Amino acid sequence: MYVCGPTVYDNPHIGNARPLVIFDILYKVLKSKYGYDKINYIRNITDVDDKIIKSAKEKNVSISKLTNGVIKDFNDDCNYLNLDNPTQQPKATDHINLMIEMILSLIKKDFDDVYSTGVDAILTPATPSAAFGLGEMKNEDPIKMYLNDVFTVTVNLAGLPGISIPAGLSSEGLPLGLQLIGRPWEEGEMINIASVLENGAKFNFKPNKWW
Repeated sequence: MYVCGPTVYDNPHIGNARPLVIFDILYKVLKSKYGYDKINYIRNITDVDDKIIKSAKEKNVSISKLTNGVIKDFNDDCNYLNLDNPTQQPKATDHINLMIEMILSLIKKDFDDVYSTGVDAILTPATPSAAFGLGEMKNEDPIKMYLNDVFTVTVNLAGLPGISIPAGLSSEGLPLGLQLIGRPWEEGEMINIASVLENGAKFNFKPNKWW
């Protein structure tokens, strides 16, 4: 019996108790019917998450201090409600490597499924927007900065060849690019396709002399 536990970014509230009580009733019924040693009850704890990073930053504390404090409060509340302890209560941070392996395999499978249909290459934007100015994002959320690389990161994670080609200008006059993603071990074919696209676009831009 695997159930979703808390994301420990803030103190538990009464709404968090409802599913816990329901899961606990089910756990007790199953133990009563099939035996106390027959039910393996797993309740995970998500102790790494965007909300956790944001909350730790707002409270000016380390992520571990925040999450350990909330986990203690959560367990205290469970005891107060007379909930049975789960068989195991794994934390996400204890299994990061396994999650990375699973995510990598899923990303690679998505690309493999597309290329298995006969697709030669995939065309995407190189970035969601034009490049931001020097120092412009220094006070921004790191996740927001990461999202500007969202198209290129997946290609690297899947171990596929990719190339960026110039495509045009943004409304602010900044250069924009297209990313071409090739099939595994087909760099030559990818470069040939990229050359055709670049020549066809006839994009030729030189910035004004600023130096």
